[in-house]
Amino acid sequence: MPRRVQAVVVCEDLQHDTFIRRMLKLLGYGNHQIRVVPYPDGEGCGEQHVREKYPVEVRENRRRFNHRNGCLVTVIDADRFAVNIRHRQLNEALMNSGLPPRRQGETIAIFIPRWHIETWIHYLLSSDGLKPEDEKCSYFDGNESACHPAVDRLLAIAREMPYPSDCPPSLQLSLPELSRIPQ
Repeated sequence: MPRRVQAVVVCEDLQHDTFIRRMLKLLGYGNHQIRVVPYPDGEGCGEQHVREKYPVEVRENRRRFNHRNGCLVTVIDADRFAVNIRHRQLNEALMNSGLPPRRQGETIAIFIPRWHIETWIHYLLSSDGLKPEDEKCSYFDGNESACHPAVDRLLAIAREMPYPSDCPPSLQLSLPELSRIPQ
């Protein structure tokens, strides 16, 4: 019997899209069960796009998935901000749209890499880990699908307790978000 779960993804760019699609597929979602909200694709600001689309998709998630399984996965880079500030900005976007903040148990997962998701990819693919200051660097190599082994590693780390001591703080904060995605 086909799965009736759908995952909606709000993200900044192709690298986020590729990373999250891989993650969702490893969690059991098929291509037809994943909808990615179109992102600016080089035109406009990716993080602004996420902040604007997040309340729209939260409203839709709450309406559509109230009676069946489904989830919203949001990815926004922290950039020059702290992760908690990005969380606050997303909550403010909800409040400005007349929506309450995300509640415990809602199937709304938020992943906020610090500085960029490429930092996580670099950490997950490296054998020597990252120093905390490395979260401020960019590691993009232009090959989005090269992140697939990194996603595999991410899911392996998520099953470990405690998380590796060299795990970047933003990744440690995001790993519990996986529990918000129905599997």
